[in-house]
Amino acid sequence: MEVRDDAMVPRPDLELFKAAVEAAGEAIVITSADLDELGPFNESVNPAFTRMTGYEAREVQGRSPLLLQGTRMSPERGARPLCPSPLVG
Repeated sequence: MEVRDDAMVPRPDLELFKAAVEAAGEAIVITSADLDELGPFNESVNPAFTRMTGYEAREVQGRSPLLLQGTRMSPERGARPLCPSPLVG
């Protein structure tokens, strides 16, 4: 097995990554890695997320992704729930 020197491994281009996330046509939510009882928390969302959900970035940053299951996700806000509602009846 070949071992690579860390100096030879290219570093990710974070500006390129940021540009790709911003330009994506699909909603992207970046969360913290915290998996305790309070986490994770939203760190960043892209413009497609705002278009698709009706939430502005400032409304969701620092909050739990579970807010997307709340009552504000309604057709009146121009937003769609991210998971289908259970069948009733």
